[in-house]
Parts: sequence; structure tokens; C-alpha cells
Amino acid sequence: MATNPIRWQKKWQMDRARGLKRMVSTEVALARIEWLIGQGFNCTSIALAAGLDRGTILNIRSGKNALVKRVTEKKILAVRPEMIYARPDRRGYVPAVGAVRRIQALMTMGWRYQDLNARLGFPAEKVQENAAWIGRHKHEAIVQLYEELWNTPGPAAKGSIKKLLNRGWHKPMAWDDDTIDDPAAEPYGTREAA
Repeated sequence: MATNPIRWQKKWQMDRARGLKRMVSTEVALARIEWLIGQGFNCTSIALAAGLDRGTILNIRSGKNALVKRVTEKKILAVRPEMIYARPDRRGYVPAVGAVRRIQALMTMGWRYQDLNARLGFPAEKVQENAAWIGRHKHEAIVQLYEELWNTPGPAAKGSIKKLLNRGWHKPMAWDDDTIDDPAAEPYGTREAA
């Protein structure tokens, strides 16, 4: 839809009379982008969640743009981690930290890779090995399986579970459902002795 030039000019004049600038420094937007990247997200996922072009995020990060539209800044500041996980692009990638934690927690409940693989339809051990990013559809499948099995003991021997706990893996009760996907989240309590 084309912008009406008269309407645009009137709005610009009103904003100017009110002391509102259309362009602002990239400083605040950059801080938010860097925080999200520190949480394990990439520029593409931030851009998609904000409804912006990836190039806009890259230009802000590189310092190519010293100014950004106020509306763009507002969109970037509105991005929260849960928005990235919930974005409509099912083909997109999300950080694998939550998926890895869920797989480890299920395994400390006695679920073996072979059990998880059969239920997921893909190898759970590959998620463990490539622990940086995971396809969103796989992340969702792991979340769903975790919700089904988190409190159900699996068929693994107690000795196997003890080895996993000694490796530093945590049972499901150590993780808060609201923060399990947060890279900065810490498990509650200490490893449970088997």
C-alpha cells in the first residue's frame, strides 16, 4: 500500500512540533540485539521475530548505520526469547540448549537413546552432538515428548542412570519449565545421587 505523501508530511510535521525524532541512535537497539545474541539467538531469528529484514539487524551490529528509525528500534526492543521460539517460521533454527537439557533429563529418568529415537523419529544423540542449533520442528517434537515422559521412569538400568547423574546431567525436577530454554538458567538443587 502506497504511503499518502500529504499524510506522511503532516505526521512528520506533527512529530517534529512535538520534538519526536523519526531517527534515533542505534545504541539502544544494538544493546538489545547483543543481549539476544548472548542468549544464543542469531541475527536471522531476531529479524524474523521483529518483523524486519536480516540486513537491518546486520547493519546495526556492524555499525554501518549510526541511526535507525524509531519504529525499527521499537520492534527490536519488543523481541523476547519466547517470541523467537514461537515465531511462525517452522523451518527456522533455534538454540538447542533446551532440547539438549530435555533429552538429558529424560535419560536420567531411564529413557535410552533408542527409546527416544523411536518416539521422536530422528536420532536424539545427534541433537546432543550438534548442541548449538536445532530445527524448530525437532525442538517442538522434543518439547512434546518431554512433556509426556518427564515424570515416567524409563527401562534403563539404575547403574546407567547413576553414570549420567555423575556426568552432571540433571533430572527434570531440576529445571523450571519457563527457563529450561534459557542458556543462562541454572538447575535447581544439586545432582541427585542414585
